[in-house]
Amino acid sequence: MPRTHSQSSAMVNQNDKDPTTECPPINIPPEKLNCMKVADLKLELLRRKVCFPSKTRKQGLLDLLQASLHLPTLAESGRQQPKGSKKGPNTEKQTQTHWKTDHPVRKLLCFEFKEGNVPLDPNEMGPAEIFCTYTDNTEFEGIEHNDAFIKRLKALRLHVMKEEPLLKWTELHPARKLLFDELTSGVIPLDAEQMSAAEVWCRCSAQSQFKMRGMKHNETFKRRLAALRKLIKKDKNRATEDKIEVARAIRNHMPPALNHRGEPQWNGSKAQELLKEDIANNKHLVPNFKPSELRMQADRPEHRECSMETFRWKIQQEVRTNKHLHTLKHDAEQKLRKNLKKMSITE
Repeated sequence: MPRTHSQSSAMVNQNDKDPTTECPPINIPPEKLNCMKVADLKLELLRRKVCFPSKTRKQGLLDLLQASLHLPTLAESGRQQPKGSKKGPNTEKQTQTHWKTDHPVRKLLCFEFKEGNVPLDPNEMGPAEIFCTYTDNTEFEGIEHNDAFIKRLKALRLHVMKEEPLLKWTELHPARKLLFDELTSGVIPLDAEQMSAAEVWCRCSAQSQFKMRGMKHNETFKRRLAALRKLIKKDKNRATEDKIEVARAIRNHMPPALNHRGEPQWNGSKAQELLKEDIANNKHLVPNFKPSELRMQADRPEHRECSMETFRWKIQQEVRTNKHLHTLKHDAEQKLRKNLKKMSITE
């Protein structure tokens, strides 16, 4: 039977509908659901605007899809080309150039990566989860979750990682410093049989140093922990051997009791120990301080073993040494704090 003009117009209007409009819910038979692959399950969930973690297994995806079969679905067809426009060979190149320069989605995602709101590791947050999280933002208007989006997201992650590479595992790495201090103090045993790498990770994982980007419980962490344990054991054995050799050298070659001025040796003397204690107690910072008063204290007869000029110079020497050691410690702490803030994934 030939079609009428009105029927033909209705069919044309039906074919010209916006491909991004919602369609009625599509029921999928149970036998077909069980045969679907992970990629098909994720695609069906995205068509129904259902968000899911990137690491969700097949059974979890299947349960989510079964619970969302009543939701309307989006059309699968992509954007339509304007009438009269032809896709030339430079269209894709122009789109990539626009994406690399001032695309609002790229700016938003780059900011989120650098702020730590979105992890750089794709295993922690995949493209589908990122798209579902930010799809309501105005920057994502007209953006589709397809192969182009996944490719651009992967390239952006590599770009951000090149701009801010992971810290090297050196003395300035906050996590290494934490492990080194814990191992040296004996809080973490040097014997791996007493505390395994997994137990060490569980003990320290709550610390901010272990929440830095790049810190994971993997083979790299186990190797670094074993190397630290080996290094500290070697240093402790070497320190014990050095003490024995120093004691033997002093026993065989006794240092002179007096220096070239005829005064008792200062290094290692009781007078040096007492002066360091007085400086730690800020006795040299009292108003109108005079070195002679400190030297003539009744409970410090060791201070009077050297001349007044020598004692005054020794006070200045110990103060400068304390300032230098404090500066070194402060600078090291500032560098560790800066590295922690730079590579941290949390505030």
